[in-house]
Amino acid sequence: MRARAALLVLAGASLGCSPIAGFRPPASIPDDRVAEVGGGGVVVSPRPFVDEPVRAAGQVWASTRASKLLTVTGLGAFDLGAIALGGALRADVVKTPRLALGGEAEAGLLWGAASVPFSLRIVGPVWIYTAPRLGSRGVTWAVDVPAGIDLRVRSLLSVRLEYRASWAELDPFQRRHQGGLALAWFL
Repeated sequence: MRARAALLVLAGASLGCSPIAGFRPPASIPDDRVAEVGGGGVVVSPRPFVDEPVRAAGQVWASTRASKLLTVTGLGAFDLGAIALGGALRADVVKTPRLALGGEAEAGLLWGAASVPFSLRIVGPVWIYTAPRLGSRGVTWAVDVPAGIDLRVRSLLSVRLEYRASWAELDPFQRRHQGGLALAWFL
C-alpha cells in the first residue's frame, strides 16, 4: 500500500514537468570513457510584464553509450514544487574530433521533446554547443534555443555553462531566460 501511495505522489508531482536545461551536448563523453554522471542548477527568469519571482531548479542525469551511434540517458529534474523523471535517446550522426551532430528524443511522464544537438570544439578542451528543442513545457508546448560551453577540466571532469531562451507556444509574453551551471564526471 505504501509503495502505491509513493508511486501516486511521484506521478502527481511529475505531471507536466520537464527538464529546463540540456547540459548534455553531443560528444560529451570522451572516446576513452563509456559514461557520464552529472548534476547542475538552473535559474529561470520571470516572463516579461509579469510580477513573478526568479525560480531555481536542479537537474541530474546519467548517460552511457549504448553503441557507437547511440547514447542513452536517464534524467531527473526538480524544484520546490515538482519533479520530472524520464529518459533520452540520442543518435550521434556525425562525430569527429572537432564536430558532433545528432538528433535526440526525450520522454517522461506527460512530457516529451525532440532536439538537434550540435557541438563544435573551439580550442583544446573547450567546446561550444546548442540543441534547439521543441517539446512540452507544462500543459503547453515550447521552443527552446540554448547555447553552452563545455570545458574539460580533467580527464574525468567537465564544467558546463548554459544559457537558454524559451518561448511557450512562441508567445513573446511567455519568453523566459535560463542560465545554468553543471558538472559532469566521466566513467
